Amino acid sequence: MIQNAQLVGFNIPPSHYETETEQRGSPALTVRAHILGEILRNAQRWVKGYESPESKSKKFGAVLDCALLTPAQWPKRYAVIPADAPKKPTKAQVNAKKPSPESVAAIEWWGDFIASNPGEIIPQDLNASVHSAMNRLREDKLIADLIECSHHSVMVTADWKDPVTGLVVPLKALIDIVPPDDHPVFGGSMWDLKSTMNASPRSFSRDAQKYNYGIQGAFYMDLWNAATGEQRHDFGHIVIENFHPYEFRTPPPLLSQRFLGHGNALYQRALSIYCKALSTGEWPSYDRRGGDWPITDCDDWYLSAETLYDPIEEEPEPEPENDSELMMPN
Repeated sequence: MIQNAQLVGFNIPPSHYETETEQRGSPALTVRAHILGEILRNAQRWVKGYESPESKSKKFGAVLDCALLTPAQWPKRYAVIPADAPKKPTKAQVNAKKPSPESVAAIEWWGDFIASNPGEIIPQDLNASVHSAMNRLREDKLIADLIECSHHSVMVTADWKDPVTGLVVPLKALIDIVPPDDHPVFGGSMWDLKSTMNASPRSFSRDAQKYNYGIQGAFYMDLWNAATGEQRHDFGHIVIENFHPYEFRTPPPLLSQRFLGHGNALYQRALSIYCKALSTGEWPSYDRRGGDWPITDCDDWYLSAETLYDPIEEEPEPEPENDSELMMPN
């Protein structure tokens, strides 16, 4: 069960939220929503250091989050490469014994630029794309009103006491968008900003299942409600594509109550698995020890196939030996 829930504050920088000094496998490590999803997929893989490939390719979404929701943090978090900046010198140019005057000038320019900008350096095209996407969202009155009336980057912490092992583990969440609970349109809801390659309803539904948005929504709402005493019941997403012309969903979609209910059961199951693993030192993988021997089966269509497909390498078409073969007959 959740206990000791606290509202930490608003406009919390990601660096503060993501800071973690404890090692995986330590009961003192603070559990976040994405960890719960990895525990359900393969706890052993996670505890041994697995990082999802998707987690390394979210640059557009992170920069958009900052520009749209916490613009005051932009100067500290990002620096845009000027259009007239010299090309960044290669490692070979930096280490050259006798670099050219152009290389020396570029090395000095980039050294000064990096030294004066402690934040992340981003290229012109990414900056332009993010601001184009932001402007498109602001053109929509409903979404603009939601962003304008809400608190952003809201951090909540709590503890989870496991009923079986008795372990207590820390939890935390960073909620993108929290409107006033009594708002006539958005009251009772919380929201997350998502950039995607395909914002269509069917594709986004698949993404929501693949990336466990139900776990995130249920987990965030339970922590918020425990910290504030409110009873938020809806969790939705501002969904925008990460390429021109940055199409988006409006009205922004809510997760169904069935989806959220399943997410609630899943995150509690994940915490149960996590606490048991902490207690026993045994982290479950794809197959469960002590159960039946695993079997790899085939689909019905495979069994009904009369013959197995055996690909045949196609022979290349013969090329003419000389131009005379291309001449029309007289």
